[in-house]
Amino acid sequence: MRFSRVSSLLSAVALAAVGVCAEAQGATLHLLPAAEDVIPKNIQWDEAVSIIAHALGVSHLSPALQFADHHAEVLNDAAVQKVVGSLLEPARPNLLIVARGLTADGVPVPAKYSIGTSSETAGSLISDLAYDFSELSADKYDSGLSTLYVTSQTGDKPLSNCAMVKLQDGGAAVSASKTSENVRATLNEISATAYSDVKAHFMEKFGKKVEIFDESEPIEKFFMVEMEFISSLFEAMRIQSLHPESKTQASFQSIVLNLAKLDALAAKEGTESKKYLAAVSIMREVLEEATQTFTKLHTKSSIEILSVPPATLSATTVGTYPRPVLRRSVDPRAAITCAKDKEACQKTFNSCSGH
Repeated sequence: MRFSRVSSLLSAVALAAVGVCAEAQGATLHLLPAAEDVIPKNIQWDEAVSIIAHALGVSHLSPALQFADHHAEVLNDAAVQKVVGSLLEPARPNLLIVARGLTADGVPVPAKYSIGTSSETAGSLISDLAYDFSELSADKYDSGLSTLYVTSQTGDKPLSNCAMVKLQDGGAAVSASKTSENVRATLNEISATAYSDVKAHFMEKFGKKVEIFDESEPIEKFFMVEMEFISSLFEAMRIQSLHPESKTQASFQSIVLNLAKLDALAAKEGTESKKYLAAVSIMREVLEEATQTFTKLHTKSSIEILSVPPATLSATTVGTYPRPVLRRSVDPRAAITCAKDKEACQKTFNSCSGH
């Protein structure tokens, strides 16, 4: 049985509030569908986590997420309600993107929330969020076919309850035993293509601005592979959606992307470098393609993009902050009994998330 560590999350947020280090440009949360005329608000990390959990409809699966008493105000924001949807409607398909190394202006969707935290805290708190939300999402759908997790983060362990693609040095590890043979073949084909003739494929897709990148440099090559894979994945989804008889990728109800290589490139080249600025431009294109494709495939969907600016971790603060684990601690089917109506649900659970 897994045990959540909500105290780790709250302790980290408390430490950030003390001001252990100078504040850097904080992370931002971007939501689709977007509410109109909503002024971006400042929130804390635990509130951001709660927003994402309710958008995914998994807030009832982990005790670490059941602290809505403290978040009632932000969860009732118009921007949040647009992505959470109505209690009476079916669970929405969801796309969650965690983009490390990306500032708010690199996201093709306006920011709805600025997350108050130090740069040291950002690097630590964000580590496991995409991974944990992938697992919770798969638990929600109870089907390996329904959730896809793509990560370029070092250290992510295989997930047994959903399809997973781990982009790593030398090749991708595709784990999709519960999906159809067609889906596995597509994921393997995209993975193989992303690692072959990397720069040539990259230039073909993104033009002359990628000439600046050096395929012989591991970090630069890895960034190109990451962007090539994500772009090709959504291109395949778009193409297959035109042929209902082979509409395999569109069957994923939840997709989580954990993109870590822009941050590595920023650390290597600096945020004022031409390579970093070109990389930001490319990532913006890829995110725009991903969000537009997902929105067209699913007429009612929710999208969350969490952008975390380049980390400036110092040797003295690395490891200072605990990493929150949002895993469930009980069988999801026993985790909650849904109330009969919305009013009863709100009285019992403080905030409804469409379960």
